[in-house]
Amino acid sequence: MVINKKMKRLLCLALVCLMLTPIISFATTDSTDANTENTGDTTVDNNTDVTTDDTTAGNTVTTTTEGTWIDTGKSNASEAATVPEEDVLAEKEFLNLPYYERQAISKEQAIVATSKEDIEGHSYVCSGGGYELYLYEEKMSIIIRDEETGAILRSTLTPTQAVARNYTQTMYDTVTSGVLVQPITYNKDASTSRFGNYATGILTPLKEGYVSTEELKEDGKVVGFTAHINFTEYGFEFDIIVKLTEEGALSWEIPEDTIKETNENYLMADLYVFPLLGYTDRGDRDGYMILPDGNGITIDYDDYFQDGEPKYKTAYLKRVYGSDVGLSGISQTTTLGDTLESSRDFTTSSEEITIPYFGVVHSDTQIAMVGIIEEGEYGGYIHGMINGINRSFENYVSTRFEYRTLYQEFMDNVGSSERWKTSEGRMIGNIKVTYLLTSGEDATYSGLANKLRSHLLNTGIINANEDQEFDVRLDFLGVDKENFMVFRRNVVATTAEDIRDILGQLSELGVTNVLAVYEGWQDDGVYNVPIYEFDADSDVGGNKAIEELISDLEEGGTVSLYLMQDMLTINTSMTSSVYTSINGYTGKTYERYEMYNEVFTTFRYLYPHKSEEYIKDITNDFLDSGIKNAAFSGISDNMFVYIYDKKEYTRQDTMEHYANAIKDSKDNGMSIILESPYMYLWKYTDAYLDFTIGSSMYVYASHEIPFLSSVLKGSLKMYSEYINFEANSTEYFLKLVETGVLPSFLITKESPEVLQYTNSNWNYSSEYDKYEDTIAEYYSKLKEVNDKVQGEYIVNHEKLDSDVSITTYSNGVKVYVNFSDVDVTVDGMTIEAESYSVR
Repeated sequence: MVINKKMKRLLCLALVCLMLTPIISFATTDSTDANTENTGDTTVDNNTDVTTDDTTAGNTVTTTTEGTWIDTGKSNASEAATVPEEDVLAEKEFLNLPYYERQAISKEQAIVATSKEDIEGHSYVCSGGGYELYLYEEKMSIIIRDEETGAILRSTLTPTQAVARNYTQTMYDTVTSGVLVQPITYNKDASTSRFGNYATGILTPLKEGYVSTEELKEDGKVVGFTAHINFTEYGFEFDIIVKLTEEGALSWEIPEDTIKETNENYLMADLYVFPLLGYTDRGDRDGYMILPDGNGITIDYDDYFQDGEPKYKTAYLKRVYGSDVGLSGISQTTTLGDTLESSRDFTTSSEEITIPYFGVVHSDTQIAMVGIIEEGEYGGYIHGMINGINRSFENYVSTRFEYRTLYQEFMDNVGSSERWKTSEGRMIGNIKVTYLLTSGEDATYSGLANKLRSHLLNTGIINANEDQEFDVRLDFLGVDKENFMVFRRNVVATTAEDIRDILGQLSELGVTNVLAVYEGWQDDGVYNVPIYEFDADSDVGGNKAIEELISDLEEGGTVSLYLMQDMLTINTSMTSSVYTSINGYTGKTYERYEMYNEVFTTFRYLYPHKSEEYIKDITNDFLDSGIKNAAFSGISDNMFVYIYDKKEYTRQDTMEHYANAIKDSKDNGMSIILESPYMYLWKYTDAYLDFTIGSSMYVYASHEIPFLSSVLKGSLKMYSEYINFEANSTEYFLKLVETGVLPSFLITKESPEVLQYTNSNWNYSSEYDKYEDTIAEYYSKLKEVNDKVQGEYIVNHEKLDSDVSITTYSNGVKVYVNFSDVDVTVDGMTIEAESYSVR
């Protein structure tokens, strides 16, 4: 949708400005999350994280030539008395060793030679796929062991390690328990307070008597265990089913029907299961974490606690499938025209999570895992923790699930009166997380990408796409509106006949295979949303011109034209939204106000069932007109809770309406392509538009990696964001070569100057005459590369110190890309500066 693309362009300009300013921390909290209100006996803390305490207050911090060590002193943890003092002293001595001595010892401790014997108090459970599973029941702590090498992945610290770090009780509980829950407390006597009856409770670990387990068997063989969890003080009960498969995958799931809440004073809020699985300390190990920022980033296991201060102030915490406007309050507008929507994401400016994965790679012991949320992802977060934050030692990445959250219910239209509230029911159903394990030479991000691709194909999340022929995506902008006296008039940028002429000229230049997308074809232009019928604007030629164009292109067989429509947004200046726009849990109708737009400033969102209804209507209208190609935006990358007819609906309800609508269109014979689709829609789309080939460029990233593109290449066709607006076109072109992502251009017949008084005035470069040669050049060069790897998977990727990347495909073809400004010799051949070679 053009509205979203405008925001992307503006944010890119802002990011360029920010790059000129020193970045101190990875992220900031938003206005809701940063608030902690103290009201007598009630504390409202909507920004609680796993690690919230200053863990070394009062400790002596000494900087030496070997780095930073901490004189941990006396532990605050209540279990300190149960840990032998000599063990604690020994652990403290280890913590204060130079880093190179710690590295050698840590690697040695990460390999266990004996098989099927107790490991650090964990008992053997079962084997599968070359791995063993061990359990310490009391703490629900697990260890995974590679049967061949003995390399292990731990999920908790030992009590000795936690005590030696002098962690507070909260921190101690966090790092020594495999399951943590955070309640929302209900105080009926607090109803007179403007903050309401609800408050966030403390994060609570498992304690003695909270858990019992039994073997999980399949065909008479033990494949895992079922844990019965009972947080007795809160009245929370649920089962966790843990399974190790013969394919080398460990999964855990919580069926919704096992959850019970029996204490009226407490409600389930956040849940962590095995949050530290695969953790490391400081820079004591060789390896890295993988986070789903854009195409993927890695964070090396370095010591980020230097000179007595942590390098980073906040953790990576990002909501899966984007922030939730149904939980936000009164909308605010920035100078960029974007809306500040309160969510619980710490990293509010990092790329949205379109697929909920994360990974750890232990290079020194050659064991790695990639986690993927398979059920309940709409209520999940990815949480990456780096040593130094809150003065902690550990690096880990995990999931967090939000059964309920506190939000502000506004009592008037301007937000001056509010109270804290929570949802009536839980916002998540079933939860399932799977960890795919790999070892040896495959213990790399490429090895994990291969594992994840196979898993997504086997589970039907993606389908093997037979159409892998190279083409270029051209988006054509038709009509927008500008103010004229007391009316609005059409501004025509590209007609249907213009598209015919442009495609004909490109064909003469050898550009024959094109995915064409037409935006702003509808009556009254691109911002006349929503639409639910085929009604083309007369200024672009009307229905007849578009029907004839599509029919002629189909006869040619090399160009597919898709009509794009936003199926989420309501332009309140052109369409009534009284009965169709969502009300959030907050009691407010969600509204986005873009004060710097030239013509239209106020937009709302459709109820998901209305989006589904309109998609069915326009699908039928298209089919009646002989049109079988549709492109949808808005619904593909938004998700929210809402209230309809006084009933609460969750993000899962939203997801189901959108999925049903797209599936129904597909089942009726439509070809559907989606803009920036979330993972649950991948099985229904024939193409992924606006694929992000880079990352947000935050300071956390040690390296950008083409992780997601490696997963999807050869299965789902990916098209880049518009090349028109990339500041460094040479580097962007090389990234397309490296990743196999297909190029995209925004094209208009007229100069974008005609759009200067429309909402599309963000478009400053799209005139076809200026891009004709560029399109032909990109097409020729990228097609030559693609023809050698068409239909193949990416099986390996590496980035050399010389700034040369090598992408290896399943047929053995290697693509060398030199991003540096000097010639480089690799594998016996010289690759020119800022160039590439295929062999």
